[in-house]
Amino acid sequence: MKKQFLTLLVLAVLLSSTALFAQRKSIEERLEHLTEELNLTEDQQTAIKSIMEDAKEKIDDIRENNTGDRRTIMQEMKNIMDDTNERIREELNEDQIERFDELVEEQKSKMKDRMKRRRN
Repeated sequence: MKKQFLTLLVLAVLLSSTALFAQRKSIEERLEHLTEELNLTEDQQTAIKSIMEDAKEKIDDIRENNTGDRRTIMQEMKNIMDDTNERIREELNEDQIERFDELVEEQKSKMKDRMKRRRN
């Protein structure tokens, strides 16, 4: 039970950090979603895809080499997601940043709701 909870918590950290990294979706699907929501230019799409690929590689490395305790692993993943969000924000204009931040908050809210339902 405790192991399941910690696994869910790690997943929650990943998913709540951004709307971009719902783990069931490919980078292309997440990029398509952002392109539609933010009206990204081709240059922005290229830059953001690279950022997403870099984050995925880092997360995959953590998963493959997870020798640390769960809190450390969760913190490392959260740091990657926070860095990823910041790097994406740097590629956006002011209106896009505002919408991106809304998407992030929506995803956090959805994840909190899911975690509450699972606990009950």
